[in-house]
Order: sequence, then C-alpha cells, then structure tokens
Amino acid sequence: MKNKFYNISKGLFKMQLASQSLSGFMKPKKNRPVKELLTIRFSSLIAILIFFMIGCSKEDDNIEKPNPLISEFVEEVNSDSLRNSVEWLQNMQTRFMLANNRRLVAKNIQNKFIQIGYPNTKIDSFSNTRSFNNIVYQTWQYNVIATLDGGSTPNDFCILGAHYDCYTKNVDQFNLTLGANDNASGVAVIFEIARLIHKQAFIPKNSIQFVAFAAEELGLYGSLDFSAKVASSQTNIEMMLNFDMVAHWPGSDPSLWTINIVDYENSMQLRLKAEKLCSLYTSLKTINNNTDYNRSDSYSFFRYGYQALFFMSSATDNTYHTTDDISSNCNFDYCREVAKASYALVIDNN
Repeated sequence: MKNKFYNISKGLFKMQLASQSLSGFMKPKKNRPVKELLTIRFSSLIAILIFFMIGCSKEDDNIEKPNPLISEFVEEVNSDSLRNSVEWLQNMQTRFMLANNRRLVAKNIQNKFIQIGYPNTKIDSFSNTRSFNNIVYQTWQYNVIATLDGGSTPNDFCILGAHYDCYTKNVDQFNLTLGANDNASGVAVIFEIARLIHKQAFIPKNSIQFVAFAAEELGLYGSLDFSAKVASSQTNIEMMLNFDMVAHWPGSDPSLWTINIVDYENSMQLRLKAEKLCSLYTSLKTINNNTDYNRSDSYSFFRYGYQALFFMSSATDNTYHTTDDISSNCNFDYCREVAKASYALVIDNN
C-alpha cells in the first residue's frame, strides 16, 4: 500500500506543478476573448491529464503480469487427480526399500507412466548393500524413468523427481509403510505434471525426465545412483526439481499457505524465479529455509554440480514416519498449488 500511495501522490504532484506552470504561462491578456481563454484552458487540462496517464501507464508496465498461456495450462492441475495418485500408492501397503514387493512397486509405477502417455518408461536397476536392524541386506533397487524428448535441444534435460519409497517407525516395515505425504505426494506431483504435458500436447524445448527414485529414506541411494550415471555420461541437466512432503498444510485458508523452496549454492537464481512464479500463478507464499538441504534427492544432484531445487511444505507434519501418514491427513488443494508452481517453472524454462 505504501508504494501505491506514493505513486499516486507523485502523479498528483506532477499535475499540480504542471497546472501551476501552465496557469502562469497563460495569464489572460486584458482584451483576450472569453471563448479563446476557455479553449486554451481546456486544452491545457487535456494536456495535463494525458501527461498524468502516460506516467501511470509507464509505472504499470513495470509490474510483471501472468502469461495467459501458462495460466491456462497450470489451472488444469487437479486436486482429485493428486489425491487418486496418493491413494493408489498408499494402497500398495508397503513401499519400504527392503520389502519383497519392491520390484512390483516399481513395475506398477512404470505402468502408470505408460498409461499416462509415456510408452518408453523404463526401470533402471542398481545393486545396494544396506544394514537394517543388524541384518545386512543385498538387494536390487529400481528407479523408474519416463522421458519426453525435447523439441529444439533434446540433449538438454529437465529432471522432475520424487522418491517413492517410505518408512514408518515402530511397525513391521516389510508389511506396512503407507507414506502418503512422505512421499506419495511428491510422486503424485510428477504424475500430474506428466499427465498434463501429454494431455496439452506441450512440446518442451529441453527433454524432460520424470524420475521416481527408490531407496531415499535410508540414504538417498536412488538419486545418488541416477545422478552419478548422468554425470558420468556428461549429460547436461538444466535444472532438477525435487518434491518431498508437499501435501501437508493444517488449514484451509489459502492466504496462509507457504512452500519452502530449498536451494543450493548454484541455484539461487532458479529459486528466485520459482518464487516469482509462485506469486504470479498460485496462492502460495514462499520461504527459503535450507536446514534440510541434504536430506532429500536434490542434494545428490547438487553434489555433481547440477542446479536443483527442493520443494517442501513449511508446516510441521506430526504424522511424519507414522501410521497416520495417510491421504485423509493430506491437503490436496495445497498440493495442487505446489504442482501449479512447479509446472509453471517447467513451462517458463522451456
């Protein structure tokens, strides 16, 4: 409000100066006809108004406005679609990285991407040795990768990632880890953006890879394997967006909703762009709290020098790693705003 009042006051001050100047310049001569005087004064008033309107117009031009095409695309993000994806993952009962169904979980995610419209979706396997409860497990883990080829620069990539495994304290991990907010919500966001890009026939400049990472909870293993492979092949990654715990907010008032966008030493400008797009296309406020910078998959990419951002709700989730982390405790309208902001960033980058 302060800036707006100042601009208005400034315009009125300009008018006052112009009026004083013109009135001094156009003092009537003794025998000048009344009609001529009225014509001159009316013309002066019009000139002052035009001067004022041009000044206001220039100030308005400095205010960035939403791109209508981006607005149209992101408004199609659907909260029910996000909910359905979270519940679909939750209904698998366990997505613990050492559970016997881990390949089936990856296969189901692969089939989901194929159904959305990405027939080239692949499972990328890697071996992992991990001790858990004093037992050493040697397992195969499975990242799931869906790729959309870019139009003009297909060798440059944008990565949208989220881990699909989950962890629950004080239960039988091998049979029950529901993980709705952590992190079915993140996978739901990449499903939704992938769905809309296909539906809207959006052809990006860069190639886009949607990656559901395995084995994050016990050590970021999936993203470490993936980022090491792309670094080894010297793949150019323009940006990596990571979604982790993005469906929790305890209230329904959108004016209070806030998203934490974690950045790294090389991605501050990307974070500033994301913040700007949040203000243009969503109801989200933004904060930048980097306390958890190394606790999710974006960190693996930063370690190899790639620009990465980590989207995470700024509200404390008391269901974290408990059996209460279920879809009924998620806020899918809030999650929709996160998906909208992320989709806007993808479009803006392409």
